[in-house]
This record gives sequence, structure tokens and C-alpha cells, in this order.
Amino acid sequence: MFYFAIAFEYDCEAGDLKDNFLDEFYFNLNYHDDDSSVDCRIVKRFYDTADCVEDGGMLNLVEIGAKPGEGIKIEFQSVLLECNNFGAEELVRFSGTFSGTISPNGIEIDDLHQLLSDPQSVLEQMPKSVTAASIMADALGLTKDLQSSVDFFDRADNGGIGPVFNLPSKLYDSNNGKDIPFTTGDAKIIAGAIQLTAAVIKMLASYDSPIRLFGFLANGEDNFIEAEAADEINDNVGALKNDHYFEAAQGNVRSGLTLIGKGLDMLEGDSLMPKTPKTQTAITQMKDMIDAALKSLDFGPTAMPHSSPSIMFDLQALFATPPDPSKVNADPVVVEEVCWGEDDCHDELNTVEVFWSQLIEKQLIDFDWDEADYTVFDEDSFEELGEQFFDNLEKYLNFNLGHDSCTITSNEEY
Repeated sequence: MFYFAIAFEYDCEAGDLKDNFLDEFYFNLNYHDDDSSVDCRIVKRFYDTADCVEDGGMLNLVEIGAKPGEGIKIEFQSVLLECNNFGAEELVRFSGTFSGTISPNGIEIDDLHQLLSDPQSVLEQMPKSVTAASIMADALGLTKDLQSSVDFFDRADNGGIGPVFNLPSKLYDSNNGKDIPFTTGDAKIIAGAIQLTAAVIKMLASYDSPIRLFGFLANGEDNFIEAEAADEINDNVGALKNDHYFEAAQGNVRSGLTLIGKGLDMLEGDSLMPKTPKTQTAITQMKDMIDAALKSLDFGPTAMPHSSPSIMFDLQALFATPPDPSKVNADPVVVEEVCWGEDDCHDELNTVEVFWSQLIEKQLIDFDWDEADYTVFDEDSFEELGEQFFDNLEKYLNFNLGHDSCTITSNEEY
């Protein structure tokens, strides 16, 4: 017995859903296997009315919890979906049952700094004179605090046997979460990531960029105007000013890569990124990449391991001759119109390949931007590592949406 049912019916003369409120209904399905990656969504409009069918299937809300921790179950009965399989649009019927538990709507952020808890309000209060360069200059002050964090995580070392410390659940969910245990390997990787963050801050602080962030960020997502943002960025991309910050960042990069490499070597079966027979290949390949990056810092041009076709990169040249966007004769971004159908078009802010190719290709990487298919890592092993990592987070953060069963059946007649 179900609490509520939604029937999807279409007006085939107009090609639209009969019930307007269903226009706001959103369902997205991502399906992956060894051979395909499919993204599907509820059909809201038939742009070719010849494809239209009146019966779009039914959705039943079988079980509806009222608070976090309680269950929810949704049944799909031959629901019509439009799917994109590597660019090819296709209509399919979807049947199956999803079940899961209700989780809190986000994490508790009331006690965090306003920049983290309510970034939009910070942007709205931002003086119009604030530029990207001034923000990065202020951010340089954070690097000392980041170094203290690096020291904390780096010293959390018990030799690589079991958890070395726990992150209290009250920091992110006082009601339903569990303390998150970190192993020594996890801690080393976090320390390395913080060092790389400090490096990025120093590198960005090397540029005198007069981009006024207030102009296109403070308006909020709903009022974001792509053309204004493009003009602001293209007219004020800035120039390299303090290359000594870039030189200082090299030390952070070296330290960060070394720490991440140590962390990968010390991962265990109960780490957040667990070392298992199925994830071993991904972890080994990441370690190979770290070793190659450290080699490139010292000796220059280095082949990226496991890449096909071959990719060469040069971190030594990057820090010896930092890229200068003011010397590139091209705009970094462009506004392009993207359409999902005849009446569903919008502007989109995209990067310009020529600019970024000229900016970093000579200093950093020998990369053919027109090459259609590069293989760098073992995709199956990396996918398994990602799934196990997020499965571990699920256990502690108390969010999940599993499924009992689901089938996708294609029907040429619909």
C-alpha cells in the first residue's frame, strides 16, 4: 500500500506534461557499467510530437519517513525517461524500486565562519573595490595557519596500524553522525592536501589581477549574468607580479607531494580510502604519479606514468618561468549559447582552449588538445576506490540512498 502516486500523462498535441506542477518534478538517474555511462531524466517535453505518448508511467511513494534515520521507498512503474548515452539521446522505460533513509538537509554550519556558513551574505557586503588580487593578498596570511594544520596531521602517526585519531561527529552532525576515524595514511594525505592548498594560494597571490569580484558574484546565482562576468574576467585577467611567491610555493608542492606519497604507502583496509585487492591498482598508480611529479620538480620533462598516448610534463619549468596571462593573445573565457531544444536555450560561461593552451602548454605540459582519447589510469580500479571512499563517508555522515532493485527496459514502440 502506498501513500501517494504520481501519474505522468502527456498532451501530445502540445508535446507537454498535462499537469503543470510536474514541470518542477526532478529525477536524475546515472547508470554506469563497463561499457556505458548513461544520464537520464524525466521527459518534460517532446520537441518532436511524433515521439509523444500519452502514458508516461507512474511513480509511487511507498514509504515516507518523517525525520532523519527513517526510511523512504519509491517505486517506478514504466516511467518514461530521456537518456543521454555519450551524446546520443534515447527514450527508455524505467521500472524499479529505490530505498534509503532520510538524512539531515546538509551539515551543521551555524558555528562556522560566515564565509563558510553564509558565503552569499559575505559577497553582498563586499566593497565594490575588492579585487581578486586583494583577496589573495589577504589569503597569504592563512598560510601560517595552514602550516600548523599540516604539522598536526603529519604528526598523527602510529606506524600505520588502525585509527590514529577520530573527528568528533558534533563538528558536522550533532544528532545522527558518528565519529570519523582517520588512519595514519589518511592523516598524511590530508597534510599533503593542505600543503598543496597553501601552494595554490601563493601561486595565485603572484598575480596582480584587478578583477572586481563584486560585479558578478554578489548578485547571486539567479542573477548571474554570463556576459558581464566574461567582460570582467577578459578585461582584467592581470599579469605576473611577484614571481618569488611562485618560488616559495615550490617548497609547499614538494612537501605536499611527499606527504601524499607517504600516505598512499600507509593506507590500510580500514582507511577512508581503503587499500583492498580491488583498489590496489589505483593506489599504486597514484603513487607512481606522485613519484613522477617529484622527479619533474628536480629534473624537468618527465613522462606521465600509465598515459597513452604519451604525455610529458615539466614542473621544474613551471616554477622557473611562471605563466603570465598578460602575454597570451587570447581571452580566457567566452559566452556560448547552449540549447537542450528549440525553446530551451541559455548562456554558458566557458573557457577558451587557445588561451589555456598557450598559458600552460609550453611551461607545464606537452598535451595534444585535439587528441580524442587519452588513457591515464585504470578506470575500473579508480571507480572502485571512489565508491569505497564514499561508502565509508556514508557510514559516518549518515546519508545514503541505496536501491533494492532497478531495471531499465527499452521499448521501441513506447
